[in-house]
Amino acid sequence: MSAYQIPDKNKLWVQPNKSDIFGNLWATFNMDFDSVLGKVKVAPRLKINRDSTDLSNLGVPWGFLRTSASSTDQWWAGAGARMFKTAGTDPTANFAQDAITNTPTTLSLLSSDIVEFDSDLVVSDTDDLHRLVAGAWTNSWWKTTLSKTFTNTGIDRPLCATKKTNLLLIGDGNLIHTITAADVVSTSRVILPTEFRIIWMRSSSDGTWIGTWNKINREAQIFFWDEYSENYNRSYGVKSDIALSGIIQNGIPHTVNGEGQLLKFTGAGFEEIAVLPIFKQ
Repeated sequence: MSAYQIPDKNKLWVQPNKSDIFGNLWATFNMDFDSVLGKVKVAPRLKINRDSTDLSNLGVPWGFLRTSASSTDQWWAGAGARMFKTAGTDPTANFAQDAITNTPTTLSLLSSDIVEFDSDLVVSDTDDLHRLVAGAWTNSWWKTTLSKTFTNTGIDRPLCATKKTNLLLIGDGNLIHTITAADVVSTSRVILPTEFRIIWMRSSSDGTWIGTWNKINREAQIFFWDEYSENYNRSYGVKSDIALSGIIQNGIPHTVNGEGQLLKFTGAGFEEIAVLPIFKQ
């Protein structure tokens, strides 16, 4: 009779979600198998900060940001249709609903984004932008103050504040509009092929990376724009019809695609460096 060792000879506890086949553990609750090789520990406990029983308008969080746009250095959260904030810089302190006059109430999990631009806080909804400057909200900044409208309405509205040229970028389907710190607007500054919808934008010291969804189920692309050229400079496939999320780590773009693959930019394209288990299913 063969012996079955737990943990295995490499002192590894193998969870089912870390293998395409199976592990030696079927189910666990709040356990830590990774911090000390071969040892089992109780994982640190998560605490509920606030929930909908504390704050009736609290919805699903979709963005967090630390900024002094209210004239107080504090954490902000977009959750559901509303904005919430802490009293100071401790992110574990209680969040309270923002009550500043003209605070936006039309935000949503599926459409909104939040960025700090030129020391101000900017949030988006499907059809407009709202800006917090020195503690005062400018509601309908895009449509009323700047007198602009989006080409594609009723869709997600990703935002990005660039490091290289200090521009605010606004995604609008396959288009990117830009706003300078002096409120100069350039509509359709970047135009992607019509089959792509912009999902996210991330800024690096070299330029902006633009993650997309291919609306006709072909391969999605991540586009790079140096922020000076007439249009985007180049694009790279992501082995799926969508680039779900992206980050810049040590100057190198990474993305997770719709197949569960974590891809890293190699200089020539995006290649897999890790994958969620059984990603093909």
